[in-house]
Amino acid sequence: MTEGATSNDDYIEANLINNGTVTIGGVSTKQDESTTTTNAGTLAVSDGDSMALTGGAVYTQTSTGTFQATVDASTGVSGLTGGTDTLAGTLAINTVGSPTLGNSYDVISGATSESGAFSAFSFGPHAYNVSYSSTAVIVTVETPFSLTGKNSHLDEDIPNSKIEVAVITPGNQGGPVYSATINWGDGTPPSAGTITGTKITGSHVYTTTGTFTVSTTVSDQLGTTRTITSSATVVVPPAPTVTAVSPADVVQGSSPTKPTKATLTLTGTEFTNNATVSFSETGITVTSTTWKSATTLSVGVSVASSAAPGAVNVTVTTVGGQGTCTGCLTIDAQPTVTSVSPPLVPGSATTVTVDGTGFQSGLTVTTNIAGATVGAPSSITATSFQVTITVPPGTAAKSTYDLTVTNPDHGKVTYKHLTVS
Repeated sequence: MTEGATSNDDYIEANLINNGTVTIGGVSTKQDESTTTTNAGTLAVSDGDSMALTGGAVYTQTSTGTFQATVDASTGVSGLTGGTDTLAGTLAINTVGSPTLGNSYDVISGATSESGAFSAFSFGPHAYNVSYSSTAVIVTVETPFSLTGKNSHLDEDIPNSKIEVAVITPGNQGGPVYSATINWGDGTPPSAGTITGTKITGSHVYTTTGTFTVSTTVSDQLGTTRTITSSATVVVPPAPTVTAVSPADVVQGSSPTKPTKATLTLTGTEFTNNATVSFSETGITVTSTTWKSATTLSVGVSVASSAAPGAVNVTVTTVGGQGTCTGCLTIDAQPTVTSVSPPLVPGSATTVTVDGTGFQSGLTVTTNIAGATVGAPSSITATSFQVTITVPPGTAAKSTYDLTVTNPDHGKVTYKHLTVS
């Protein structure tokens, strides 16, 4: 859009507002006198020409505007000269040919005054540094970063949480922000790399033995991208074996909202840090797996009240295959107490018979009778045992005392009808 246009012999004087795209190239373009140019779109300058602002002309670029200058290895700079300039938005550099490293180019020059700064940059295939003076915006061709690949030898039976794949040698463009993508060469999707200082690492698990070509691609915020290859020589271990589980018994949860928590130690061979553990009974849930060594795993489990009692198979899976210990773990039912007889007598020791189900050798017995003592259980079978309980004199007679039985596997039951006569 133009306002107040006047005609001279060589050009037209007009106030310009650009919301679209204006391309200047192959012609001389001048804004003279007190004209203003407001760029909220794209102003592109090329072919060795510049937009010249003379006689108090003003150039203002808004936050949505883009000024696209051209750096040509043969003809030099196509940019903006003169004027009172207020800068914002994006500076885009288009390159023609390969400018010499270290050369500086004034994409804006000879300004009467200059304020503001570009907030975003878009460059061609070369690395640039942008600087400002009181009258110019200067772009210097910089040396981009380079990459060196790092070969690795991986044994998948030990932790490989960080695999170094490449090292960055920075250029002189000053403080770029890098991002990295790693293609591991085994047909799996690429993954993001982690950059610490100049070191690039990644996490990956190979499932077959061999030598793989690893391709690492790094980009910086200036638009420079480099790719380097390295090799990963991988040895995948044999399939694991599982020989024992300790403890060998776990108990059902006491209710749907109270599963049993337990920590199991698995013993075997060829365990790796990425091993997973599973059980043939769906009522057992793995809550954690901790790799201790090639022969030991620590496994946290939760056992539901619905888990079926009986023998359970335990399977360990690694990149090398699977190993199963058949029937190495037993799920025990929660114990029950159906009767305790005869009644206890205050001031004396009474040997009672406890009948029920699910009793285990090594069980313990407690009671809530104040001052009572409980002896060691004897004659323990799955359905009964005997225990001597001594009740202090003066104990109140009633049939609502507690007797609690706890098995070695932590199964527990409390009988609410222990009687003192």
